[in-house]
Amino acid sequence: MDRQLQEEFSRLQARSAWMTSYSIRGHVYGSGFNHDQDVRPPHFFQLATNARRILELGSCQGGGTFQLARHAGVREVVALEGRDYNIEKAKFVQQTLGVSNVKFLEANLETFDFASLGRFDAVYCVGLLYHLPSPWELLARLEPVADVLYINTHYCRQAQASMTIDGYEGLKYGEQGFADPLSGLSSWSFWPTLKSLAHMLIDTGFTPEIVETDSTGPGQSPHGTTILARRTAALRADEKERLLLKMHELLARQPAVEACAARGTFAARLSRAFARLKRAGHRAWRRSAS
Repeated sequence: MDRQLQEEFSRLQARSAWMTSYSIRGHVYGSGFNHDQDVRPPHFFQLATNARRILELGSCQGGGTFQLARHAGVREVVALEGRDYNIEKAKFVQQTLGVSNVKFLEANLETFDFASLGRFDAVYCVGLLYHLPSPWELLARLEPVADVLYINTHYCRQAQASMTIDGYEGLKYGEQGFADPLSGLSSWSFWPTLKSLAHMLIDTGFTPEIVETDSTGPGQSPHGTTILARRTAALRADEKERLLLKMHELLARQPAVEACAARGTFAARLSRAFARLKRAGHRAWRRSAS
């Protein structure tokens, strides 16, 4: 292991925890999930086959970004992240790996004007929507940016839905704010039901194809969904009708409220337990670093 490189990783750890590990010259540095195992980037390229210029939303410390950038034919990945300390780590790893086709930008994704960055072949949006209080507003700002949107996100089971905002059913979920490198920037987020998420996309100019309804692979949002959404204005009428019919058939096959109530309650308890463990781990790390 390169001692100087390890010392630099340790220096950056003093500001905030590493949430990502990286394979560099045969050794593993950092801590947390290694995106070499992430199933989402290869799945993205299976569905978005012509993606050359990619917009990534919520890049965290760049683990997934570098997987996108190394794919054959990718010209540029513009990676947006709301925390400067995550970007500092990502840029350090970028320089270490010699990755030249990535641009990291600090941006509050709740308000950022994506159109200012120009057009993209596709948007890569994984592990993000469920951290936002108004995810439909972000989707609306993406409509002028790209014709293809790849989403992997948690959603609210129908039995858990406890509120309606702007016509969308879902639940309110607590977030930890800026200090938590894996949290949303606001104090809470809105998790829509799968049906409401699909209608969110339709309302903001996209036609969704629900690829998965219970994602389980490494890196994916547990008990989440994968959706490939296409900008409606770019679709032929027959393509739009085919995708909408497929969506309605899939939603009709979803378990009834009563049938999924027990699983939904268990999933909620499990999510809260993981959140408590994560907060406890961060507190322990801060005490050890002080």
